[in-house]
Amino acid sequence: MDSFSRISEQFQRIARKFVAIESLPVRFDDGQTYHSAEVHTVALIGRHPDASGTQLASLAGVTRGAISQMLSRLEKRGLIERDHPADNAKEVRARLTDKGRRLFRSHEDHHTRFDRRLLDRFGTMSGSEITFLENVLTSIERYLNAYHEAL
Repeated sequence: MDSFSRISEQFQRIARKFVAIESLPVRFDDGQTYHSAEVHTVALIGRHPDASGTQLASLAGVTRGAISQMLSRLEKRGLIERDHPADNAKEVRARLTDKGRRLFRSHEDHHTRFDRRLLDRFGTMSGSEITFLENVLTSIERYLNAYHEAL
């Protein structure tokens, strides 16, 4: 097996592991169980509080229809409130409720702990090695975007 095939297989294994982890519902401090897509959308809104629905869709890499459905689900769960700017009735904005902000903070704390453990593993990498890794991941993402658009 050539090196490209080994790298490709390893990347696919990693991707499948991420998908498996992302598909697991998670119980948070409030005792509620949330799906990863819900939590990550809440986090996206928390990090981009002024973003429109269209901007959120772009940031999440999903369609406007998909983000609209997710915003409806989050609103029903009491995590967000939706409104429209006075100057644009078509535009939708989402704001975190108190419950949504608590979930957002809990998720951010989780990522801080997780990211710290991951960074500890990469701590020995030089700046040029990190730049190389970023470039490889960017190339893979661009390739996958183009492949997805061609389907």
